[in-house]
Amino acid sequence: MSNQIVVLEAVYDNSDIMTDYFAKDTPYTSWYVSEYPGKAVTEAKMRATLQRFPGWLQQYEWQWQRGENYSMSDHPRGQLRADGQTGILVYAGSSNSGREIGFLLSTTSESIFLMNNRKEAPIPATLDEFKTLIVRKEEERLANREGALRKVGTNIVDAAANAGFVRPSQAQPADKTPGELRAIFDGLSESEKVGVAFGMFPARLQDLTHIDVVGLMKLREEVGPRMTFDGEQRRR
Repeated sequence: MSNQIVVLEAVYDNSDIMTDYFAKDTPYTSWYVSEYPGKAVTEAKMRATLQRFPGWLQQYEWQWQRGENYSMSDHPRGQLRADGQTGILVYAGSSNSGREIGFLLSTTSESIFLMNNRKEAPIPATLDEFKTLIVRKEEERLANREGALRKVGTNIVDAAANAGFVRPSQAQPADKTPGELRAIFDGLSESEKVGVAFGMFPARLQDLTHIDVVGLMKLREEVGPRMTFDGEQRRR
């Protein structure tokens, strides 16, 4: 049996020029396709594998890309790619802006694949099934982010109280409504909005609850402003 398997990956470009981070093919989800026949990875063999796919995947224009055989290469062997054709955006990774999902058909070792994936997971039979999968994974990601933000918000409020910066009151303030939080956020200066990303709030906002802190940090993440280098500002 071959020591290589063929895998289909849904990927997105998670590169960030602000931090000089390059991750063009960040996996979003992956599927086992088949064992790979032989050792040499060729375009003909990979295109033959495409015939196993549901029709909605076969309709994309798949381009052959030769392997990049250098140190730390993500793709030392050849691969078939379907880039920029789905129109499906995900919001994972380092940017608040949507990143388009593309597809990558390549080979890897079974042991590496099984570290984060299951061979039994079926490739979606239709485009609608794939979109449903994306929606579910995005909901899971947002739920995880919500939990992380709540934890950060709790830690910030507790640390401020322990440091004596928040005066305890007789009555616990009520959580703000979404409209009230937006009004508070819109009333912040640009530098104050940037500070919210780091859990830094103006002294005048001393009646925020844990939920309010989380809500303001989510607003900052969703609407900006994005932090840029001076050079990038000049180029815009």
